[in-house]
Amino acid sequence: YQWKLLQKELSDAGIEGPIFVSIGDKDRLKTFLSTNPEISPNNFFVDGYDFEAYKKAGFGRFDEKPKEITDNVKPKPAKLGGIQGWWTFFSNFLQLA
Repeated sequence: YQWKLLQKELSDAGIEGPIFVSIGDKDRLKTFLSTNPEISPNNFFVDGYDFEAYKKAGFGRFDEKPKEITDNVKPKPAKLGGIQGWWTFFSNFLQLA
């Protein structure tokens, strides 16, 4: 539900194009999108395993950043939606990893 609200907010602000960028291939993207139908394929870009699009966009990797920057990153655990969410996550993990 929150993602749908965000999509409308981005659209109203005139933001278009890929919102999600990930590493992978077309089969992994297909698997991911099948388990996340609320995400439009038009909002997703998959870079190859060579990270070329990441590099051209100026993105880096955490292991290439100074410790002063990475020490301030505090990721929060994902909310997977109870038992069903965890089951979906683990049943697709190997395909998506």
